Amino acid sequence: ELVIAANSERAELMQGYYGLAQKPTAIRNLPAGEIRRMDIAAFIPALGRSSSGSDEIRIVYQGDMSVDRGVLSLVTAMADLAPRYHLALIGVGPDMERIREAALKSPAKDRITVAGRIPAEMIPSALLSCDIGIVSYPDQGLNNTYCASNKIFEYAQAGLPVVCTDHPPLRSLLAQYPIGLLVKRDGDRVSLLVQAIQSVSADFGRFREPIAHLLRDHNWENEKQMLVQAVKDI
Repeated sequence: ELVIAANSERAELMQGYYGLAQKPTAIRNLPAGEIRRMDIAAFIPALGRSSSGSDEIRIVYQGDMSVDRGVLSLVTAMADLAPRYHLALIGVGPDMERIREAALKSPAKDRITVAGRIPAEMIPSALLSCDIGIVSYPDQGLNNTYCASNKIFEYAQAGLPVVCTDHPPLRSLLAQYPIGLLVKRDGDRVSLLVQAIQSVSADFGRFREPIAHLLRDHNWENEKQMLVQAVKDI
């Protein structure tokens, strides 16, 4: 009676592939509520300190630690960024040790923090201590091509502009709400990452209004009403 998809792109694919008479209802799992600031110094000391009066720029990738996600490219890019750039990697995954080893061997190793797993309730506070969020998906498979990213909204709730891989749902979202920059899927990933990060950090102010508009239009209260209505309809 009711089929739910994680975004509209997936809903269209599912209807065609399975021959559904009715297109699945797109309900996104968006984060809800206010962010409660917590002291994260014990978990990520590099993010626990104040950056007041400093020109330090903190980049964060939060999620699956996988080479397919381009995390090694991000680590490599740090060597080409100025000393004021710092990177925090939050999460675990199949390539955790390989990524940690690459970070330790990097010329920028003193500016890379591999935090690993931290309590889920600490993640919003960790993001509040950062300046740029990275959203990165592999190029293989429909599951990645038509990604339904929670992270982009988690970053937005923390006020972070984003650097995203150029996948259709992310491209569509950023076209409507210019909250960051896309990294094209062809070309030198490392140099493209460096250019995008530098461009975003050149003017953070231009992203404040689009982020506010995104959060106004895309929030769990709106998604919840669609879910409730869909159940009522059946």
